[in-house]
Amino acid sequence: MREPDGHRARAWRLRGRLRLGGRLHGPEMADSQIPWGPDALNGAATAPAWKTKPSWYLVTKDDKMIPPEAQRAMSRRAGATVVETRGSHAVYESKPAAVAALIEQAATARN
Repeated sequence: MREPDGHRARAWRLRGRLRLGGRLHGPEMADSQIPWGPDALNGAATAPAWKTKPSWYLVTKDDKMIPPEAQRAMSRRAGATVVETRGSHAVYESKPAAVAALIEQAATARN
């Protein structure tokens, strides 16, 4: 598996666990992840929600899977409200408070 920049992906399975960005995660995370590659960019949606609904995006500045600049580009395209934090691709594990704060911000926003 390769990352968008052509380097070997930093995620792999090890006895039912997932190694991602230098950390070993439990089996529940390993089971929820599928390999990602450039082919994922070829998917098409008929009516993307971000075109008609407010969006929020948490840029993870230490992500080794999706470069922060790519995250910023995707969030700009979606017109998202953006929050940035230091954290890995598994930000909900590495920075749960930042994730919860963004969810609270989105849930209480006036649309």
